[in-house]
Amino acid sequence: MNKGEIMTNFNYLQNFKKALPLLILPLAHGANATDVTASLTFETLPVITIVEETPLDFGPVLSLAQADSCTLSATVGSIIVEADDGITGTTPAGGDLTAGTCSGGTAQPGVYTITSVASADIQVSVTAGAATEIAFTPVGVVINSTGPARDAIDGTTSPTVTASATLNAYTSAGTNRVIMGGTIVNQTTLTSGAPYSTTFDIDVVYQ
Repeated sequence: MNKGEIMTNFNYLQNFKKALPLLILPLAHGANATDVTASLTFETLPVITIVEETPLDFGPVLSLAQADSCTLSATVGSIIVEADDGITGTTPAGGDLTAGTCSGGTAQPGVYTITSVASADIQVSVTAGAATEIAFTPVGVVINSTGPARDAIDGTTSPTVTASATLNAYTSAGTNRVIMGGTIVNQTTLTSGAPYSTTFDIDVVYQ
């Protein structure tokens, strides 16, 4: 090896020694990490409430024989008005006895107010209660402030709707109305002139 080659290798080693700390520094930089305590905020949603404004009433309509039935419409008739819907701009209707062994005429659909929070999206569902002398299949509508619209609701359809955004002429902000009819069926032979009742559930959750 000649002198020039020795000097070249020496210079290369010297340069490598100078570069080595530069390669190590990024590895040592991680030792300067620190911890930060971050904060967050949130608000709890109000508990959803449901209030019965008008009870559902078929009236003196059903015949006495076992398995006789009667259907009350929540969308056909003239009993329901805008104040029952809870918002203006809808086409309210409901109250006709439309099928089965009804005696005819009109009955009163049930009206229920759901209170959540302004502009909230909620899912509404209904289920029938345990049948005793009378079985009841609930079928009605829930008022959706988007539109506004009357969305169908029954034991298999559970719409997601939006609560009202502001106070209006009929209800406060954060409300929806449910207008409920359905079909009743005798589970046994009934007694003439006797009152009968059954139950159903309205379930509401935030989406």
